[in-house]
Amino acid sequence: MNQTSHIRNVAIVEASTCIVGTTLKSKAINQDSGAPDVYNTVVLHTFNKDDYHVNILENFDEDTENALKLVDGIIVALNCTREPHPSTLKQLELVDKQLIDTILMIDTVDEILHYSASAYYERLKRFSELITYNMVRDHTILPMCFGSSKHGWAFSIAQVAKLFAQKFDLSEDKLQELLWGEQYYNNKTKEWTTTNDDSENSKHGFSFVYDMMKRILKVKDENLDTITTHFGITLSEEEKTLPPVDRFHVIMKKQFPIEKTLLDMIVEQLPSPINAQEKRCKTRGVVKPKIQHVLFVVVQAPHISLFPFLHAHVKQLCSNSKKVTASTIDTEGITLSSTTYRDLKEFMNKLKETATYGVEFSTIECYYKETVTVVQDTIAMAKSPNHHNRIWLKCEPLDSQVVERMLTHFERDTLFDNTPLSANKRELWVCGDPGNPNIMMNKTIGVQYLNESVDSVKQAFDYATSEGVLAAEPVIGVQYNMLDFSRVSDAIHRGGGQVIPMVRRCMYACQLMAEPRLIQPIMNVTIVLPEHVLGEYYALLVRCRGTAEAEDHSMIQENTVIVKCTVPATACIQFEDGMLDKQGCEMHVSFGHWEIIPDSPLHSGRANDIVKSIRKRKGLAEEIPTLDRFLDRF
Repeated sequence: MNQTSHIRNVAIVEASTCIVGTTLKSKAINQDSGAPDVYNTVVLHTFNKDDYHVNILENFDEDTENALKLVDGIIVALNCTREPHPSTLKQLELVDKQLIDTILMIDTVDEILHYSASAYYERLKRFSELITYNMVRDHTILPMCFGSSKHGWAFSIAQVAKLFAQKFDLSEDKLQELLWGEQYYNNKTKEWTTTNDDSENSKHGFSFVYDMMKRILKVKDENLDTITTHFGITLSEEEKTLPPVDRFHVIMKKQFPIEKTLLDMIVEQLPSPINAQEKRCKTRGVVKPKIQHVLFVVVQAPHISLFPFLHAHVKQLCSNSKKVTASTIDTEGITLSSTTYRDLKEFMNKLKETATYGVEFSTIECYYKETVTVVQDTIAMAKSPNHHNRIWLKCEPLDSQVVERMLTHFERDTLFDNTPLSANKRELWVCGDPGNPNIMMNKTIGVQYLNESVDSVKQAFDYATSEGVLAAEPVIGVQYNMLDFSRVSDAIHRGGGQVIPMVRRCMYACQLMAEPRLIQPIMNVTIVLPEHVLGEYYALLVRCRGTAEAEDHSMIQENTVIVKCTVPATACIQFEDGMLDKQGCEMHVSFGHWEIIPDSPLHSGRANDIVKSIRKRKGLAEEIPTLDRFLDRF
């Protein structure tokens, strides 16, 4: 086949109990079809009367990153009765890193049909969200199907919508949107809504899919012909007399054969090599969310004359590692940053082994951020050094939707769309760059020629948000409101040298007056461990201020369990050390989210101790500056 648009190159990432790859091999054709030898299976599939070649790559665990460069789409098969193995989560991170389109198959859904309708949907929903949970980028609605690879059937929401479209008098595309997500059907009013009124007439959209499977499973012999006629399938006399569970799988396989479902989705949802290449080219210039490097260590050469050799050595190791980055390179040392303690420790050991001249490391620490938690009730005013210019500011927490947008690529004109700030779009005056989610709103009235000072204000804004007042850590999620700006008429007395320190001091005063807080990074941890270690695991989790999230005993290996938890990044160092010492433990650690430390850093307590240690490390005075240092009065 010479038409490149009719070729699909896909890889399969599946849990150990899923047999999607084996199932698709049953449709394989001879390898002399012209496909490269690297693909394990080649399938010829007809879709909408056109023929497509589907090249399938399997068994690439040893070199996942390079293998993924050969494909343009991925099928991820997850067993919904078990928590995913850490190795599967690592593969998902690599899939996301290369921006590969994904189809999710939630497998073994037949084994949880004893759940209630709501519990059934929540279980499937959690596995669909797992893709986003372990990937950095924000996905749109993910193409999904549900089934049993063991029994050879799978269905997509689109296929079910085709069956029910006439019943609801809706188009198939519209019904697809209603059968998944927070959509509810009222049997009394015959209308769809996005809210559940908890009445007996309200029914979740996915309940219709659940009811379809339960009806097939529990159908009585006298009603069997009604279902088969509706589906347009026939059963032999032998198949009609099978036990209910076996007959259920026969009906599902005849109506929703897994090979057709998956191959249709591959052709329709995944790109051809040409389209995939165009997408990669378009995304090269787009600012994407960065993987959060939350831990760091400073490495120094034993003598300043050896620093150039250390610099070159670190640069070479970083280019090979890709999990550790080097920054803040000066004669004081090189700062090495990473997401996990294990990656950073491995890099340090490799550097120590290969650097023949010897190196010195500081203590491994984590990054923090600063924010405010309440609306400032008193206006802050600051004067310029020459006392001829004044600015009045207040601050408050920035809307969470705006913060999320500013952490990635965003357009200034659409930043406030569909948020509480949409009506104040014209007041946006100074905006942080991507990764600096802070803004300044111009709420002044009758102040002329403000734009003459916008560059100086932006410099002060960047300075004050990159190094907050508490511990000179980055500030996130703060909205500064400029209420008034008094400038001297003589231009020589209102230049940057006067405006920048004035605005910075006023922003610091605002931060201190709006209940400032530290924000710490929280890590997501998944561990495979022997059951006899569970007691030690929970004891260590408590010591490290962690929170248990899930525990799954349905592993294939006997006496083995998968656990999930969240741990603060600072304590995760101790936690990783403690768990990796246990024999038979496998661990996967990834960045989870930022979380506010509830203690006030302005009073004695844990947050205050953290601030003092950071300020001491940075060579600052240990005590946080008082408000009167920044606040001026008439």
